[in-house]
Amino acid sequence: MEQSLNRRVVVIFGLLAVVAASVLFLFMRGSGSDSVVGNTTKRRIDLFASVTKVTADPGWSVLESRTVGAIQLTLTDDQTMIIPDGTYVDDYDSVTACTDFSQPSACVLVADMLGDAVVWFALVQADSKNGTKQLHLPGLVDMQSNGDEGILGNGWIVPLGVGVKRVCSNSDTTSLRDFITRFPGSSAVAIIDLEQDVVVEVSCA
Repeated sequence: MEQSLNRRVVVIFGLLAVVAASVLFLFMRGSGSDSVVGNTTKRRIDLFASVTKVTADPGWSVLESRTVGAIQLTLTDDQTMIIPDGTYVDDYDSVTACTDFSQPSACVLVADMLGDAVVWFALVQADSKNGTKQLHLPGLVDMQSNGDEGILGNGWIVPLGVGVKRVCSNSDTTSLRDFITRFPGSSAVAIIDLEQDVVVEVSCA
């Protein structure tokens, strides 16, 4: 009887440990992916991809920063991604929303992922030139993770490529940190390589 009771106690504590670990994981994921500093919401971006085809449910729309209906996206590598009803969407205050769903490669998907699931996303208007290869976004305002990540002026946290190119015809900069200090946010643009999903170049505006 006592041995059976001890086994039950061990099982209960084991289950409690699993639940606690799961809650901690979700909390850490949430705080790292979507945090607020000042008036800017920071959002970690895991995926950039040119979209070749958009198929939306009839009446698909965005209401109060969430999707109404599902939308299916075909990416340049022929991967198909379904974003379900109720998914969070960007407010498009700092980037131009893509509204042309009929033209192939008119949109670029920017997404915060949890495994294969989209937690939050933006469909951004593709660049008019080389739109399937690169995307211009607001300039960097900071770096973190020992220089592996950059924070854009709109709060998006993006991976930095090795040896990010610095372009500014009227001024020389000694490093990426120096560039960010002198040309933060709207003073510059950050260019994303859509094949590598990293910032490869910054250019003063």
